[in-house]
Amino acid sequence: RAKSLTSPSTDLIGWEEVSEKSLSAYGDDGGGGGFDASSVIEYQPVCTTASSSTKHFAAYDPRTGSPISVRRWTELMLNNWFVREGFIEIIKRCPFKAVYFETRGVNGLVARDQPFEFVLVDAPELHRRNQYADQSSFASHFGKNPANPHAVSFVNLGRDATLVAPKPSLRGRDNKSFAHLAAFCRHGETQQVHEVWKLVATEYMSFLQNHNHRDVWLSTNGMGVSWLHLRFDSRPKYYQYKPFASRPQTGRRTNYNSYY
Repeated sequence: RAKSLTSPSTDLIGWEEVSEKSLSAYGDDGGGGGFDASSVIEYQPVCTTASSSTKHFAAYDPRTGSPISVRRWTELMLNNWFVREGFIEIIKRCPFKAVYFETRGVNGLVARDQPFEFVLVDAPELHRRNQYADQSSFASHFGKNPANPHAVSFVNLGRDATLVAPKPSLRGRDNKSFAHLAAFCRHGETQQVHEVWKLVATEYMSFLQNHNHRDVWLSTNGMGVSWLHLRFDSRPKYYQYKPFASRPQTGRRTNYNSYY
């Protein structure tokens, strides 16, 4: 079992499966092969000083007990169906009706060493405001890249962020599932949910490969537009969890715990 950077949290109400046995995943992309004991990734809760409205997770290699880097996590999410499924399951099991998803800032220089972490922050106001999805704000982008019927990426109006959003369902499904991340992961079509996260991983990898010194923050907000979109921001524009709003450390680290 992988060792936590800090002690596992004990306040994960309703997450017994996660706190007692971290979610693991393994397999080739495409959904074949099933789960495997020699799993390549698991997520463990991290103790923080934050309130119970914030759930903090770190990714590990259960075979070595080592943290998984941002770069490695991105590779796995891009190429491995079961890794994506395990990650999506964390979001689906979250006790909050809606969440803000946030990660630490990173750049290409530190991505091979910086551990991948994320938080899910309770977002009751997002749930109240986004009972129904409104595709009108992104309608002009949904026709782009017709080769991918599930998801699209585009630059925002302020040209300081790249957004990834699901395209409206071609099967006439209730658009409520597109309102925010938790609703989409829980009620969206499985293939489309995976394709959105694959596109997120593609954009993330492209950024890390091409920008050694330019920082990026991957997150969601959704208070301005009631249609799920994941953000690659040049600054932590809408961050709720302030410890993740700091700039990434530079230089190669030999001690992962220096981050905490």
